[in-house]
Amino acid sequence: MLLDDVTDQLTGYDACFFCLGIARLLATANPGSVFIYVSGAGSNADGRQMWARVKGETENDLLALPFDAYMFRPGIIQPLHGIRSKTPLYRSIYTVAVAAD
Repeated sequence: MLLDDVTDQLTGYDACFFCLGIARLLATANPGSVFIYVSGAGSNADGRQMWARVKGETENDLLALPFDAYMFRPGIIQPLHGIRSKTPLYRSIYTVAVAAD
């Protein structure tokens, strides 16, 4: 299914909380809405790391669309309820952070 197939289902909203990618179709259908993007600390379209470039470019693209766009850049998102990161370094950091509580 393409987003074009659900355009009529994307109208009538005044805000969007979105965690991945960009949404030109939503901006076209709701130009007066507010778009909230969860990005990340260190996001930069000219960054050295791929994730920072992708998120930075996404932020820039969102700011160019015809709605009010806001970016949140959390420094860390800690998994809860027994969910464990697949990255050993992150697991170690989370263990230290929990022990500090």
